[in-house]
Amino acid sequence: MTVRLKPDDRTTITGILTDRASDPLQAETPQQFFRQLTRAANLPSPWLAAFAGAWTTNADGNATMLVDSAVGRGVNPADLRFETLGSILYALLRQKLPLEQERTVVAMILAYRLILDAKLNEDIALRYRAPLPAAGVPVDYGPDFKWRGPEGDLELQGFFSPPLPWDDVGFLQRALERSSSVCRIEIGKTFGTGFLVAPARVLTNYHVLKLTPADDFEANARKAVLRFGCLTSVKGDATKGLEFKLAPELVLERSRTEELDFALLKVEDKIKAEQAITPAPFAAALPAEKSPLNILHHPGGDTMKLSRSSNGVSGVYADAGLVQYVTPAMEGSSGSPCFNDEWQVVALHHAQRSRGWGSVREGILIRSIQERIQPYLQ
Repeated sequence: MTVRLKPDDRTTITGILTDRASDPLQAETPQQFFRQLTRAANLPSPWLAAFAGAWTTNADGNATMLVDSAVGRGVNPADLRFETLGSILYALLRQKLPLEQERTVVAMILAYRLILDAKLNEDIALRYRAPLPAAGVPVDYGPDFKWRGPEGDLELQGFFSPPLPWDDVGFLQRALERSSSVCRIEIGKTFGTGFLVAPARVLTNYHVLKLTPADDFEANARKAVLRFGCLTSVKGDATKGLEFKLAPELVLERSRTEELDFALLKVEDKIKAEQAITPAPFAAALPAEKSPLNILHHPGGDTMKLSRSSNGVSGVYADAGLVQYVTPAMEGSSGSPCFNDEWQVVALHHAQRSRGWGSVREGILIRSIQERIQPYLQ
């Protein structure tokens, strides 16, 4: 089946191929680069022979011809695990690409379903740290809350849309970028989620550090471990990630569970040396009803997962500082950032409750929290 590339995505792929072919460290000439790439892509011999007589010294012309040809050829008959374009991009990934180009190529492969083998597709997502969908049985956690959204089946159907048949490449790229800000918070055998909001500043729920009235908030803060980059490896096990403790000041600002349920933590300074860990930006506007809401989190203390909803916001209650939604989550997700489709934080996820027709969630609007923590973000 012909791959239907958006014009901008076609231009992006062509640009990456042109850039690589023009780099003398990759090959002496553009012709040599494209010959090597198509051989590494395991394309049929007649195709390689046809290409061999068409390469020129014009890197952009070669790249355009290769992409145009690949998108029209469908499945690679020499390797049925791939669309032809997938074979080429998979071969390109095995080269040493700059980080942004690597993320883009991975996003293209995943968004356009260019790998047809499910196991290999999952391996690519894991190897290049594309967060995987969350799975699990919903249970109640976090503070109790009153569901303000619809209760009737007909009204609720509008908030449970079926998954899209494809993912937008730019969406996946930004998800990969934002995943660097998210950490798993480990307090003994209790887990939560947090995210970097400024250098050495992590935001999470107050109740993550004080789960029960008997818990000692300060003691839990002292023994908390913040683990960034805790993902599933290509072998299926959990990567160790980067581990940090809190600085002696521990907590810069807080609001109790029954209030805004947040804690702004100060991380030890060595995190500032990790340039790959970048803060998540806040959204300037409130989310709208039936707008997308996406969560990066550590459900059940597992490796990082991605939960998506194209229109999951059921209601926004600015006066109370709350937003409610149906985007999937589970215990361990407390303290997760809730993003809009531009990958800006709109809320701090903090609770879930089961209903007869499903489960619902609630978060604290980031605008309400920002007023309290802004002095510490400079």
